[in-house]
Amino acid sequence: MLRYLHRNPVKRGLVEEAKDWRWSSFRHYAFRENGVVEIESEWTARDRELQASGGAPRVFLLPG
Repeated sequence: MLRYLHRNPVKRGLVEEAKDWRWSSFRHYAFRENGVVEIESEWTARDRELQASGGAPRVFLLPG
């Protein structure tokens, strides 16, 4: 279902790539970025727990 949701703006010709649709959760799932719409995932829950305990959120690094 997520693939369909992420590809729909591309299929409709609204953007060139899924990552370009501002309201998509694509960048959260692909690059672990926070976007316009807050996504609740295991990453955000874990980061919130780490911050509450005084730790820093994990950083996601892209290869290359």
